[in-house]
Amino acid sequence: MPNHLMHSKGFSMVETLVALLIFALGILGFIGMQNRGVQMNVEMDQREQAARILSYMVEAIQTNRDARGCYITILGSHGTPYVGTGTSGSFTCTSSGTLETQTQAVNDLNFWDDLLKGENQGGALLSARGCVAEDATTGDYTVSVVWQGLVDTVSSDNICASTLYPADSRRVLSYTIAFADLDN
Repeated sequence: MPNHLMHSKGFSMVETLVALLIFALGILGFIGMQNRGVQMNVEMDQREQAARILSYMVEAIQTNRDARGCYITILGSHGTPYVGTGTSGSFTCTSSGTLETQTQAVNDLNFWDDLLKGENQGGALLSARGCVAEDATTGDYTVSVVWQGLVDTVSSDNICASTLYPADSRRVLSYTIAFADLDN
């Protein structure tokens, strides 16, 4: 029997420690990957929930177009006021439409406020707020839902509640509604 085979009877302590270190690093990498996967899953669920909340307000404005002026929440270029987290009270409107359409707009805004705060649904977006802005030049309305995400991403230039979140974790979902001028 060759001499080098007679002396190799098992693993040395150094080999065992190196193997354990490699195994531990692999487990830590797997745990980090699992954590990132959970975060991405939560982010995806939040985006889906924000899309439903956004869709509610877009449909409300399109359905109640005679009182669309009642839905505007942003005044000026500061991204305030807004609906959702941090707001209290209820909305009023006397600016456009009939008493019936104004009442419907107020009810829509109050319900949207509740949705953004997580009421009437299973979970809530983190610090969710909503804005409706009118473009003075085109007359288009932009509906936005903003919330705080879990991981950093690229920031948005949307002004809705823009100063209330860390820039890289702020999420924005927007939809612009263009109204045809049927009077001409």
